[in-house]
Amino acid sequence: MRKKFDNPSRTSPKSNDRGCLCKDTLTYSKKCCDGTLWAQGIGRITGETTKFLIPYYWGVSNTPITASEINTLVNEGQANVINEYPNGVIDIVWFAQGQYLWFAYESQYQNKTSWFVSHVNQGSIGGEDDLFGGPTQFELITDRYQETFKFYVSNYATTTSGSMELRE
Repeated sequence: MRKKFDNPSRTSPKSNDRGCLCKDTLTYSKKCCDGTLWAQGIGRITGETTKFLIPYYWGVSNTPITASEINTLVNEGQANVINEYPNGVIDIVWFAQGQYLWFAYESQYQNKTSWFVSHVNQGSIGGEDDLFGGPTQFELITDRYQETFKFYVSNYATTTSGSMELRE
């Protein structure tokens, strides 16, 4: 039986050594090379790891925020978003004024275990008495994708100025 393509192409790769744009428009993979116009090739994929820009969201709230509220903020375009590689250090400037801090990123990336502003203003992440408790997982559903995210909310309202690093 012949395979039916959405938009067939004679030039889109079908071999196992090239990566193609996936329909989610966020990833490139050999698995997405199906011969459609959509699946345009990016060239040979080797054993090297490529760092793709991944969205992470953050903001402040007057009350502790929930996963449902984050979904709403993201879908209404009211959440701050930065497209970076979320492994390693995330650097955020909140400018909170007696508010709760929150941030969320795809759950496949490592947990953040500490925050850092300066050598005298830093702490751990994960405990009840820490600035941030441990992460909570939730499904973030947008018009472009559905992905499991984890989010952190500060355990208490705080005031910030300048940059805060969230570290692994």
